[in-house]
Amino acid sequence: ICLALCVVLCGCNTGKIHFWSDLPNDRVAVIMPERDKAFTEVYIVSVDGEEVGFFDSAVEVTPGLHTVFVVVLMDCPYIHGNHYLLQHLSFEAKKGCLYTVHGRIETMDNEGYVWVTTNTPPDEYVVGVKHIPL
Repeated sequence: ICLALCVVLCGCNTGKIHFWSDLPNDRVAVIMPERDKAFTEVYIVSVDGEEVGFFDSAVEVTPGLHTVFVVVLMDCPYIHGNHYLLQHLSFEAKKGCLYTVHGRIETMDNEGYVWVTTNTPPDEYVVGVKHIPL
């Protein structure tokens, strides 16, 4: 039971990429990877060159221009080998917004896509890139 509790608590952590401790939510933006996607994992490796903790489920940043380094990994049991892409994306974060980093790999077309949306209805597109080859 203690091990399960430890895993749950570690998985709910939010990393902070700013120098002020405990800024209120309306003064920061949150960047998180897309979750619950079959056979595709999206990982945020760093923001502005600052490494993100392995157990951080999201990252808080101050408003302004930020560069996110992302890994998208596809691990499908029917396709031999791993397909992945590495990508830097830069965008202007606004305070109080939640940003989601998405990724998709099209193995048949040998293409991959990485894009960012915000919680501003209806999931407004912020920035994206098509990545070739895988």
